[in-house]
Amino acid sequence: MIDIRDYRGQVFVGYQQFNGRFSNPISLTGKSPVDLFLLANCFYHARPQVTKDPSANLYLLGNIGVGKIETSLDEVAPHSLVDSVPPDKLADIARAMDDLRRLGKLDLRQNHPSVYPPNSTQRLR
Repeated sequence: MIDIRDYRGQVFVGYQQFNGRFSNPISLTGKSPVDLFLLANCFYHARPQVTKDPSANLYLLGNIGVGKIETSLDEVAPHSLVDSVPPDKLADIARAMDDLRRLGKLDLRQNHPSVYPPNSTQRLR
């Protein structure tokens, strides 16, 4: 379940596997503008069930659904996993990936100093 309330900004969820016999609820509520990006996720025997306020945007890219959805809930309407990122949002995704790369570099410096010493001038790509 993803439940975002009155958050202003962007949230990126990627490279996750959502399991379950029922749809995975995603709720985006509040008056503040928020963008939720679902990137490269696998929905195994499930699909996202989305409810959102007009101030919220949901963008999908590279997600897949695997397996049959087995649900006894007739009222559940699974969300399509069709890519829906407009070209002007691609730079936002690139910035999020850059943040993740920098976090990985920091992790190497702090937790694996024998591989990447803290005072190293070596560049990580």
